[in-house]
Parts: sequence; structure tokens; C-alpha cells
Amino acid sequence: MQIQTLKDQLLTTQPVSVEEHELEEEFLNEHHHLGGEMVVFKTQEQAQLFCDTVAQSAQWEAMKVRGDPPVRPVSVMTLEAYRDLWGIPHAQLETFHAMPIGSISSPMPFGKQWCIYRLLEKRIGDLNEFPAQREAYLKQVTIHKQFEALKRWMAELITSAHLTLIR
Repeated sequence: MQIQTLKDQLLTTQPVSVEEHELEEEFLNEHHHLGGEMVVFKTQEQAQLFCDTVAQSAQWEAMKVRGDPPVRPVSVMTLEAYRDLWGIPHAQLETFHAMPIGSISSPMPFGKQWCIYRLLEKRIGDLNEFPAQREAYLKQVTIHKQFEALKRWMAELITSAHLTLIR
């Protein structure tokens, strides 16, 4: 309990700065949504080969009718959920979210696998709603950055201690 109390105290003392664009980005990560369907592959190379064969919506539909490979539906989720659950890089999500409905993605990470995703639904966050929620996002981003700073500080502390394993 004492160690956790100390970590909690250290967390709030980590100096961090938060830029306005980071707050807006976090807001959009939680208000932009994607939904559609996907096909999953073991490797990025397999996903790329498949992607090259279904570059158009009509080709996707023909493949879907054949049923091989199987197409999985994907519920509408926030960009943040895609990033946190599947490990899709933020820049790739932003690019995909900007594409029109019916678009087919380049290979995207899907945990330890890869997927090709077809965009069937999207919701676009409205930055006009951001000012009313700014303070909540300021707290959220600040705590996240303080947590990351604390992790770095602890790693540096452990490294500087030159610990050795005693057998």
C-alpha cells in the first residue's frame, strides 16, 4: 500500500504540458467512429495480396458472395477503440476515416494478425462540441501524459540503480 501511495503521489508531480491540438485529437478519437466488415490474415503479406485482388467495392462484393475467405462484420467503434484493441496506428486510422463509405483499407494490424477492412459506416465528431468538454479532456490527457512520464521516470530509476540478480 505504501508503494502504491508513493506512486500515486509521484504521478501527480510529473511535469507535463498539454497542447490544444492534443485535446482536440483526443476528442475526435472518441467521437469519430468506424464500422464495416473485414477479412483476417496471419501475415501482412497475405493481407496485401488479398487487398490487391479486391481493391474495388464490386470485387469485394463478388468475393463476399463466394464466401471465401470469410468476411466478419465489425460493429461501429471509436478510433480510440480500434487503436487500443487492435493496435492500428493513429495515422492509418485517420487516413481510413477520411475515406468514403465503401472504401477498402490497406493491410491493418488486428492484434497479432492483419486485416483488410471495408468501411460501411462512419460517424464524424464535431469540434463545435469540444469547448463544452475541454476541461474533461484536459484532465484526461494530463493524467495520461503524467502516467507515461512516471513510467519513464521509474524505468530510468531502475536503470540508474544498476541492479544485479543474486542467485
